[in-house]
Amino acid sequence: MTCLTMLSPLARRLDAFALPATVLAVTLTLVGCGDAAETPPAPTPPEITEAPETPDATDATEDEADAAVVLTGADAAAAVEAGEATPYPLNVCLVADGELGSMGEPVSLVYNGQEIKFCCDGCRPMFLEDPDSYLSKLEEDDEQG
Repeated sequence: MTCLTMLSPLARRLDAFALPATVLAVTLTLVGCGDAAETPPAPTPPEITEAPETPDATDATEDEADAAVVLTGADAAAAVEAGEATPYPLNVCLVADGELGSMGEPVSLVYNGQEIKFCCDGCRPMFLEDPDSYLSKLEEDDEQG
């Protein structure tokens, strides 16, 4: 028995799979894997409109006059150094109660003349959503100390 006669049963089995595989490959190449008409169209971006005119400072209502004054970054630090803002009395984040400096450099802002410090930048928007509830923590600390 020669090597060719031993390989012939294997070669026949491979030929049995080669034709269907070739037909499948050619079909997928010509037709594609899916129908392109089924894909939804890309969403259209919203139209850009002009920004509304800002009112003059003389047109401010009482509600706008009572709005909070928020200073961040260098402006906040300058206000504290100049004595225009009350320094932050706690060693913990006002929102997360985590130790200041535990997540890197503390983030600070001045809110209506009071310096506020946070453990990270993620706490700042949570404070600004409901500042009164967080400021009550400072009032409690003033009463205790």
